[in-house]
Amino acid sequence: MAKENKIDVARIIKLLIGLIFMFLLGNILPTWGPVTRLGVQVICIFVSLVFLASTGFSFIFSATLALFAIQLTGYLSGAEIIAQTWGGSMIYQLILVYALCQGLVDCGAGDVIARYLITRKWAQGRPMLFTFMLQMASIFAGAFLGLGGIVFYYKMLDAIRRDLNYAEDSDWMKFNVFGVYISACVGMSVIPYKGIPLIVFGSLNAMISQFGVQMNFVFYMLAMIVFGILAAIVFCLLLKFVFRVDMSGLTKLDVTKMEGMSNTKLNKQQAIVTIVFAISILYGVVIALLPAGNTVTDFINGITQTTWFAICLAVLCVIRVDGKPAVNPITAFGKGVDYNTIFAMCGFSLIGTLVSSADAGIQDWVSGVFGSVLSSNSFPVFFLIVLLFTLIFTNFMSNTAIGMIAVALSAPFLGGFIQDSGINVTMFAAGLMMADMYAFLTPSASGSAPILHGQKCVMLDRKFLWTKGLIVCVVHFIMIWGLFTIAAYVF
Repeated sequence: MAKENKIDVARIIKLLIGLIFMFLLGNILPTWGPVTRLGVQVICIFVSLVFLASTGFSFIFSATLALFAIQLTGYLSGAEIIAQTWGGSMIYQLILVYALCQGLVDCGAGDVIARYLITRKWAQGRPMLFTFMLQMASIFAGAFLGLGGIVFYYKMLDAIRRDLNYAEDSDWMKFNVFGVYISACVGMSVIPYKGIPLIVFGSLNAMISQFGVQMNFVFYMLAMIVFGILAAIVFCLLLKFVFRVDMSGLTKLDVTKMEGMSNTKLNKQQAIVTIVFAISILYGVVIALLPAGNTVTDFINGITQTTWFAICLAVLCVIRVDGKPAVNPITAFGKGVDYNTIFAMCGFSLIGTLVSSADAGIQDWVSGVFGSVLSSNSFPVFFLIVLLFTLIFTNFMSNTAIGMIAVALSAPFLGGFIQDSGINVTMFAAGLMMADMYAFLTPSASGSAPILHGQKCVMLDRKFLWTKGLIVCVVHFIMIWGLFTIAAYVF
């Protein structure tokens, strides 16, 4: 007898709630204060998009509904919506970056570099240095291997634990499982051209464009890398001097002798792909360093980062190694492009544009409601409030949704700090993203959180994340606020 399909009543109810917000409430709820009919509709569409995406519906589905709902407002035509989303350079750039990263993964360069970082001879037999390099390798793995990087190092940690005869619920295992996760989350924040950073920053750039500023993604990456290094150093110091974790077993460990860790040299294909990938990223660095106002700078600047990504990818597809392209465009685009994220980018970036529109009146309303709390304070206090809000709620809800909400609430006031105090929006965004990605307390905190909570050492000691893990979080949070506040003023 065929198995009877059960109707998921809860899912249907969630869908109905989302549809009511998306298509009905925006048309019947009264306007208030400076918020116009368009503003009410945009708020309802935004709430619905966040709700649907946070309750298990794909971004492809949720964002498609949102774009259709925006068209029904009459503010933008279907052609204008396509031009501002799919027709924009950001979506094209995102597709290219996904393909480039997939090429790095397909050829195995990401795995080789990850093994290389953790097998340096000068770190073997030295517990603190080994732990630091493990964090650095996890940052790299998070940036280029994503969730796969976390899984890779969790398997390696378990092998080391068995080799050193550490118990599964030992402090050494719990802290390293936690450290790998946090470092990988830093890594997943490093590249702003994909994933959650792109979704959040696309909306932020749309909202602050009226102030004549945009994020500098190159400086953002440099800032995140510097923070990752400092956070790893502090993490190692906490393990040794505060928590006094027994790391003595590592003095006899030689990771290079472990199974699967011997291959740490790039082959010809991997070297080519890695070099060209690095060149594609360094374009932005070159632009930032070249003096403005000369022919060479104007020519290079006119190429744009998006076109440079396309050129580098095209070169990799043309170069042949052993009779095959260095990067196979079919698999690079077919396996690498995350259309769920792309649809999210389209939906959230367009809503971000509408939220900041004077025709909606939303920013005037937000300024009026929260102005006495936020605008009357200095930037450090304002930044602290935003980061606290983001960090607290991101540990219980989707960090994508919380990132979007934090941007929507802070953008109206951020413009004032940019104009009056010269605050660097890139440093603000870096701090916000780091707080948003520090999601670990509950399995619902982020897409990667269930991997952390599924580790046996965490399952055997559920209090660990809420006690010792939370202490590490507080220390890192103070670093996030302090370092990025100073950087926002200095740079």
